[in-house]
Amino acid sequence: MKLSKHFRNRWKERVKKPIPTPKEIEEMVDGALFLQRCKDLFTARGIRQRILAMYWITDQGIILKLDEKTGTAVTVLTSDMTYEEVV
Repeated sequence: MKLSKHFRNRWKERVKKPIPTPKEIEEMVDGALFLQRCKDLFTARGIRQRILAMYWITDQGIILKLDEKTGTAVTVLTSDMTYEEVV
């Protein structure tokens, strides 16, 4: 499992704990609730779009989004995330 730069940045920003190793991510996924599989879809114009797999780590209250086709952790979601509105 690889950790993308985006994943490492979001982990620091949102989880506020040391960034886990790829092995630790794999262990988290093994004990997680599976929410969505990774799949490739195509638009009406034939453009490929990848839907990322999602795993809920219930004891930590986070969701990991993974590109299972490339073996990459892409981002992490938490319940207390906030977004600034773009005007």
